[in-house]
Amino acid sequence: MSKTPVISNPGLLAQFFALIAVCTMVNFSYSFTNPFLHLHFSLDKQQLGFLAAATSSGNLIFSLLSGIWTDRAPFHQALIAGTGLIGGAALLFTVAGSYYTLLILAGAIGVGYSIILPLTNKRVAHLFPVGRQAFAIGLKQSGGPRAMAVGRATRPLLAVNRGWQSMYVVMALAVGAVALWWAY
Repeated sequence: MSKTPVISNPGLLAQFFALIAVCTMVNFSYSFTNPFLHLHFSLDKQQLGFLAAATSSGNLIFSLLSGIWTDRAPFHQALIAGTGLIGGAALLFTVAGSYYTLLILAGAIGVGYSIILPLTNKRVAHLFPVGRQAFAIGLKQSGGPRAMAVGRATRPLLAVNRGWQSMYVVMALAVGAVALWWAY
């Protein structure tokens, strides 16, 4: 009886891990930027709460539709749509002129995230044998919490030294870089 290797394709798993990591970092970035957004836009606690809810609502409201669309769309098209929404909205965060613009962009980030999650699960099911799918999804999903830990350590330093907008530029570039890694 042959044993299935624990990691049959480590490069592919690294791509999944990186994609979830950078997308999760952007999706939950509001928790790191609240103090900066509070000062920059003169937001109160209720407005900051609505900003967090906008990201979650974008994900929640569109999850089912994104899953249906992701089942039908070619992989690269869905990848571009999800990462484009996340990275593009993150970049636009840096030039947002109002609180309402932030709400719309936070919702767009959530919609992008609602595409990336089913897309990566579908891709794991397509690329990994049945006996390794749960392991691959578990490793992929661990990118999110790890990204949050790295973000907690690095983003405040970046924001204090270079401005809160620099965090979003770096995150947008990271999303774009990972998307390009997948494309080639």
